[in-house]
Amino acid sequence: MRQLSIPSIRDRVVQGALTLILEPIFEADFQPGSFGYRQNKSAHAAIQRVSKAILEGKTFEGSSVHLPSAG
Repeated sequence: MRQLSIPSIRDRVVQGALTLILEPIFEADFQPGSFGYRQNKSAHAAIQRVSKAILEGKTFEGSSVHLPSAG
């Protein structure tokens, strides 16, 4: 077993291949509002989306959305 260190070229090739295969599969399941660890998404974009929702009154407090109570 190889010690943990800087990834070898073979490791990077395998990681790249897996990314090309798995990313489209998982990306299809994500909601448009999911921003965490996604390509071309950022924390700044998430904050802008939340700000826009607040200004448009689409927050839980100001909308007709009711969350189920726990219990």
